[in-house]
Amino acid sequence: VDVSEGAAADKNKKITVESLFKGIPSDVGIGVASPSSDLHIKTTSSAASQRIESTGNNASLFLLSNNDSNANTAIYFGESGGNESRGYVQYYRQGDYLRFGTNSSERLRIDSSGNVGIGTTSPGYLLSVATSADGVDGISVDSPNVNGVIRLRADGTNGNAIRVGGVGAKANTLRFLAGGGDAERARIDNSGRLLVGTSNNTAPGGFNAKLQIADTSFTGSISLRRDSDNAFAQSLVFGKSRGTLNSATVVQSGDKLGAIAFYGADGNDLNSEAAQI
Repeated sequence: VDVSEGAAADKNKKITVESLFKGIPSDVGIGVASPSSDLHIKTTSSAASQRIESTGNNASLFLLSNNDSNANTAIYFGESGGNESRGYVQYYRQGDYLRFGTNSSERLRIDSSGNVGIGTTSPGYLLSVATSADGVDGISVDSPNVNGVIRLRADGTNGNAIRVGGVGAKANTLRFLAGGGDAERARIDNSGRLLVGTSNNTAPGGFNAKLQIADTSFTGSISLRRDSDNAFAQSLVFGKSRGTLNSATVVQSGDKLGAIAFYGADGNDLNSEAAQI
């Protein structure tokens, strides 16, 4: 097809895409003699590219089908000769969902409700993450600084959050914030202790207790309650073994099986035992 200026009888005549390819009954090839699709563009360059540019504010590429109920429009990524669809972005009109694939497998889907699924084709929430392999992390939040944060907001304010890590005493901790204003309510420290109402080990007697509760009012207490239609009550249970963790090695005569100790502050510390049951 000669599109040169000399081939046009009228130099002011515009050559459109329609007039350029009008009358060509088969596929069109640019850079290839035997095109394999409606429009087949091939180059010998190692950096082939196509460009759509607008002098205005918008530039668009439309992929449209005349079949509005079973349409399947897609962009494929791969290599010619058998691996032409290793990566893809596909929109299925029948289910109104958009899916993304790598290595010839679907990895992510956005359904008709806007729910996003990673590892699942049926996301039930705004974000659903699933894996079929054991020991594989579903979500990882990494920060180049000292804090990694998972935040849950209900009204656009600070909301509730789970913070990982920090500086100083906050290093290697898992902290739970609630009530707005980033108020810390509990933490698991780097020794595996659950601290409620305190950020440090403040157990009386110098014990390295795994559960510690501290407060300035009666709320620094433990409440045990049971509601059941029988004669049984709540219990505080103590157990003792002479073996390793979770073993059942027999105890010996004279072993203490449990104790409730009472400590009072003496002005210097809280290590003075006053009584024990």
